[in-house]
Amino acid sequence: MNNNISTKLVFLDLDVIMANYRNPKFWEKSWLIFKSKELEIKWHITNINILDNKIESCISIAPGHITRGGKRFYYSYEFTNKTGYSWYSTSCRPIPIQNSDYKQDTLNRNILNTILNTMKKMEEEFITHTYEYRKAQTLESEQNDRLREIAENFLDSENVTNDEIREAYIEKYVSDNSNNDFTSEVISGAQFKFFKTAYLHVCSWFNNKEMFDNYAQALKNFVPKKVIFKILKKYEEIETDEWLEEMKDQLEAI
Repeated sequence: MNNNISTKLVFLDLDVIMANYRNPKFWEKSWLIFKSKELEIKWHITNINILDNKIESCISIAPGHITRGGKRFYYSYEFTNKTGYSWYSTSCRPIPIQNSDYKQDTLNRNILNTILNTMKKMEEEFITHTYEYRKAQTLESEQNDRLREIAENFLDSENVTNDEIREAYIEKYVSDNSNNDFTSEVISGAQFKFFKTAYLHVCSWFNNKEMFDNYAQALKNFVPKKVIFKILKKYEEIETDEWLEEMKDQLEAI
């Protein structure tokens, strides 16, 4: 970045930030960190913390939606900028003022890690809008409701009326016998479904070979998992008398 505060750059120049952070015109700027067909990522200062002697900043990512298989998936937007685009903003680690130990490489890692973590959060939220995830949520809820009903019927048959005792027993029984990992399985099974090589592009943009290699290996080893068949099978299972009797066997005596 040149001293004229260019709005297009590959790296933010730490020396330029330190030379200009007190300039109000500098606060109005945003700097293009990375741009692809699907993502536009910018950096800007949000606050000068006088008490902590630090510069606070954030990265903003737009757009907050992505299209896969003809369907548009949306992210929960934090704010809307003046041009009308919806952006998602995440704070970076503060930049210390007058700290000789804080180098350019530290700033680069700071921004890169913030971007990668934000992309991961965005991808996970996109996944929560899929049919598979919603089906997993419904399954977990129905399974817990059935377990709760089994425990309630048992306590009724044992004439247990104390609300605190009942609730403690029911919560423990449901927790011990439920399988609420289906939503987590959907998320892990769909990793890289939305961004795929975007992680590599960002690492390459920052010329970070180590992180590039890590994501390249993760992409190479990644095998998408179809959890929906497992979910549908579980739906069938909790409807059977065999499952009901098996769950009743797990009831502990009062």
